[in-house]
Amino acid sequence: MGDKILIIIFSEGLLKEIGGPSISIPKFSSSLRRKGVNSIIFCPKKKLDINLLPQDVKAVPYSGYIDFIKELSRILNSNEFIFDIFHINFIWKFELLILFFTAFLYKVKIILNPRGMLTKEAISSGSVLKKPLLNYFMKPLLNRNITCFQASSKNECDELERIFPKKRIFINTLGFERFKENEVQNVSHSKKFSSKTLLVISRIDSHKNIQEVISSFIRSEIYRQGWSLKIFGAESLTDYEEIIDKENLENLSSFKIELYEFISRSEKVRLISNSSFFISASKSESYGLSIAESLDLGTPIIIRNNTLWEEYITRGCGYSFDSEGLDQIMLKLKTLDLSEYSSLVENIQSKFKPETWDNHTEIFLKELKTV
Repeated sequence: MGDKILIIIFSEGLLKEIGGPSISIPKFSSSLRRKGVNSIIFCPKKKLDINLLPQDVKAVPYSGYIDFIKELSRILNSNEFIFDIFHINFIWKFELLILFFTAFLYKVKIILNPRGMLTKEAISSGSVLKKPLLNYFMKPLLNRNITCFQASSKNECDELERIFPKKRIFINTLGFERFKENEVQNVSHSKKFSSKTLLVISRIDSHKNIQEVISSFIRSEIYRQGWSLKIFGAESLTDYEEIIDKENLENLSSFKIELYEFISRSEKVRLISNSSFFISASKSESYGLSIAESLDLGTPIIIRNNTLWEEYITRGCGYSFDSEGLDQIMLKLKTLDLSEYSSLVENIQSKFKPETWDNHTEIFLKELKTV
């Protein structure tokens, strides 16, 4: 089957600052090729860092809508493959409408991976226009044009089934490539615990809820016991002004809260390895690459209870909270001792077994046969 089809993967951007998709989409394309399946990635030229692509991955950069249409038409008219599949990884982009029209003309099947952007939490964050746009414009279009949806977790699948009860939806958790042995830093449990550092690594976006973490940290007053909160991910420090209350911004240092810009992979490994906890309050985390990386590096996690990583919370690898519960987790840290903390780390080391990219791709190709 592999040499007869072409999977065209559409990404809104492949830049380090964009986060998880910049890693997972090239990994998926590379894994397809290892399975003998042809694939290419379409990506806006201004949002493409060619250095992020493995050598076996092909990308088609485009400079605008006309260029997008020309490049897409060139490939679809080549007659090199028996049939093509569109694998789309975004929702709120004009290119989606172009792809619907193109798929209709060329009789192409569309698999949409919304990456958490159609969950209730994601729709309710950001612009107030999202919900009416979804209900009265996007929903009819998606129902008509999408062949099937790909969900990264049971929670996301449930949300999609609620919105699109008649559409085919399959769950396919993203793969994760574990850190190589020479990348990992062996940090003792006691050193991690005594650092009393809560770490946030996130792109700057309202649905990531960085303000919620800051507010809860301040209310708990755990900074008085030596705890600190370090936040990384902005392209520029001024980006934080968009998501953090002005009154907090002016007094962060007095609460032991520090803001930083985006960091390199090696620096990320060092920071996660030496922190007590990685924390994420994102409302729509379809996967959560930094969560997986934290578990891989043996750092306990504090996450919202609507992610696919909740199973690791039940295995004793960290703590989770609902919409009102982050304050309780912060207060719990006041009485946390080294023995309990060490148990969290040991549980991670013995129980963390993420999905591989080969398994992810095999599930995808199995589903593809039914499309």
